[in-house]
Amino acid sequence: MVKRYRIAKVITPKTKRTKKERLVHNYIFFKHQLDILIYINKEIASIVEQQMLTKRQKELSKIYNKMTSDDKKEYMRLMRWKAEPIKKRRQFTTTSKLLHDYSAQRLELFGNYYVYGRFIREMSLVYLIVAFEEYLGDILRTVFYIKPDILKSYSKDNISFSDVLDAKNKQAVIDIMISHKIDSLLRKNIDGIAKYLNKQFQIDLTVEKDYKKFKERFYRRHILIHNNLYPNKNYIHATDYAGKYDRLQISANYLKQSISIYRKYGKIITDHFAAKFG
Repeated sequence: MVKRYRIAKVITPKTKRTKKERLVHNYIFFKHQLDILIYINKEIASIVEQQMLTKRQKELSKIYNKMTSDDKKEYMRLMRWKAEPIKKRRQFTTTSKLLHDYSAQRLELFGNYYVYGRFIREMSLVYLIVAFEEYLGDILRTVFYIKPDILKSYSKDNISFSDVLDAKNKQAVIDIMISHKIDSLLRKNIDGIAKYLNKQFQIDLTVEKDYKKFKERFYRRHILIHNNLYPNKNYIHATDYAGKYDRLQISANYLKQSISIYRKYGKIITDHFAAKFG
């Protein structure tokens, strides 16, 4: 008998997704987002960098081709000056306006080349944390729908009477309670989220060897948005940072490691929920 491979499953009222499939689906979507981040930083960033290099070469060539022999002599003098040890260098001046324009253009284009790559990596870190928070909210929503009795333990949470009165039925009230709980949870820092997952679902993320790296990404995202990546008191306290007060960097290797770490923690949470509620 020829083996057949299922490519897609038709979902009908009679063949709904199983509980486990519904839970795992949240992680699959999260993984797709991580794959997009990897592609952006590997392919798109490379394209942008190459375009910047090409633009720089074209712009510099235009200026260089206008240079006279005297301008080019000044250019060679500048190259010899740059080859000297920094400690021996003195201020460099020139009478060549074209060489001045050449140097200014080179500095501007190099700056843009550096900034564009840095910008893509920094925004990727922000999106990584946002994607994880969305994944966490989605999978918790699925858990609450599967087992709404969990919401009984949230009787102390404040939900407005107007929201309840506006609800059309019991399911609408449950929807309000779920949204309220998830919104409240995601406003916490990562340590608060980890504490909740451990207390409510016995998922102890802190036992993982790379938990400090995992949570550091959350706090670095915060200082990226609010403090231009300079470590503040909250970041220093939360991560035990002992370095200088310098702007932190999001290197290609740091971002690659970050994506790998978050993929791992998403799987840990998914596997636990699938085993417990699937």
